Order: sequence, then C-alpha cells, then structure tokens
Amino acid sequence: MLKLNAENVQVSVFTYKEGVLSAVAHDLKFEVSKFEIATQMSASGGDLAEWNMTVKAAFDASSLKTVCAMKDGEQRPGVLTASDRRDIEKNIAATVLKTERFPRILFSSTGISGDLENLSIKGKLTLCGVTRTVVVPVVRQKGRCVAEAVLDQRNFGIKPFSAFFGAMKVKPEIKVRVSFSGLF
Repeated sequence: MLKLNAENVQVSVFTYKEGVLSAVAHDLKFEVSKFEIATQMSASGGDLAEWNMTVKAAFDASSLKTVCAMKDGEQRPGVLTASDRRDIEKNIAATVLKTERFPRILFSSTGISGDLENLSIKGKLTLCGVTRTVVVPVVRQKGRCVAEAVLDQRNFGIKPFSAFFGAMKVKPEIKVRVSFSGLF
C-alpha cells in the first residue's frame, strides 16, 4: 500500500464567480493541506482490465486554505490581503462546508477503467454528509498524474456562497485537482 500526503501530492480547489457584482469578485484557488490518500495496486497481467487498484482518501475539511485570486486561469498573488483570506476561509468552514459538523471529506474507489495514459477512477465521494458516485479522469501532464473533477456543490446539499443578496456568488460547479508524481 502506498500512502500519499501533502509532501508528495497537491490538492487544489478552484471556485468561480458569477452574479451582477461578479466584476468586483474573484475566482479563487485553494489548497487542502491535511489529507491522506492510500492506494493499493496489483496486476495479474499487462492489461489494465486485469489490474486491481483501490484508492481511499480522507481530507480534513478545515484545512482548506486560500492560495490566491485567479483571473482567466492565471494566479493573481497579492490581490487578496491576509484578512481577505481569513474571512474567506472562515465563511467556507462555517457556512459552506460546515466543518464542525462534517470535519472529513472521504473518497473510496469502486472501479478503474481506461489505459495508463488516461484512467478513470469511479468511486464514492462523501462531502457534507452526502455520498455521491463520481468518476474522476486521471491524465499524465508534464511527468505528473493529474486527477481532475468538476463537482456541483448542490449535489452534496451545499448552497453555493453568495453575498449582497445574491448579487455576488460562487458558481455551483467547482473544480478539484489532485496532482502527484506518477504511480504507474
């Protein structure tokens, strides 16, 4: 069994703005700093269909930290103050993820398909006490494996954050990216 953590894996979450006041809001990049991902793999042959791979992951929901504002996919360091970042994290913990009630986000694979260059890992994701089946594509990029999934917060009972009576809000769809050195 191989265990992965923040030393060899980067877990990023991206949110996107919408609404009448979206021009004064920011798309945001976050990183999860506390988590453990355990993978186990065995192969009875060269064909991926003959592989047995499992992935189990646990993420500390309160360890989501604001990295920076984003614009057109580019990081904009320095746009957010330390106070802005603290306020964002406080709102996410208290009103979006409800981390006191749901401290962990869990994933457990149920199947794998594809080939070594383009895998799909199917599994159960539990977020805010709601479990849904998700399919996460994994591709190789610049010597790393990148698993990326777009999740609709509403599917997990989460009301996307909004302010100013809904004039500024976060889109329901967020992107979660897990990047790590290749396992295969």
